Amino acid sequence: MRRPTAILAVIASCVSITTAGAQARQPWSAQGSVLFTTQDFGGTVGTVGGVGAEAQVRRTFPRWSVGAGMQYSKHSSGGDDLGLTGFFIEPRLVLNISAGRFAPYLAGRIAYLRGSFTSEVIDGEGSAGGSAFGAGAGLIYGLTRRVNFDIGGAVLRQSLGEITVDSPTPQPVKFPSFTGYVLKAGLSVGFESANQSGSRASRR
Repeated sequence: MRRPTAILAVIASCVSITTAGAQARQPWSAQGSVLFTTQDFGGTVGTVGGVGAEAQVRRTFPRWSVGAGMQYSKHSSGGDDLGLTGFFIEPRLVLNISAGRFAPYLAGRIAYLRGSFTSEVIDGEGSAGGSAFGAGAGLIYGLTRRVNFDIGGAVLRQSLGEITVDSPTPQPVKFPSFTGYVLKAGLSVGFESANQSGSRASRR
């Protein structure tokens, strides 16, 4: 019985409770990231890669945070291009584990999508609204007190309505629900509130 107890004690000593370690230390922060995505459309189209970017504003609490922002990515296959613009909400939960200066988190995402489709094959373009939801995880690395490096990944289930392509002969283009895989990397910058700035100045 002593050996399991000793093992548990060692594990407990290696696990530290991380509050704001996986987030900005300030209550508000802004983040920009580069996106590398793969969309699995299935059928004859298969998987299509793409790149994009996102920007968000985040409110941080002791154990969790919530962000809201905008994302964009472009995906090309043959003579067809699909641009996906999303307005999203992303909650994060801080895990009670830290590894050096790296701190992990879990995240969810729900978004309103706008898909813009352009086709050289049928010589036209169109757009339609849709939605996305999914989850992922990431790691935060603190560069300075205010600046963090953020890298993470997510899996999203996405759907778009039928797009009527405005070509010489208008044609409907259907997009069945498809899965997206996202890898992102970026920087977040925290902003101190007026109360924090005042208290810091008073201590000087």
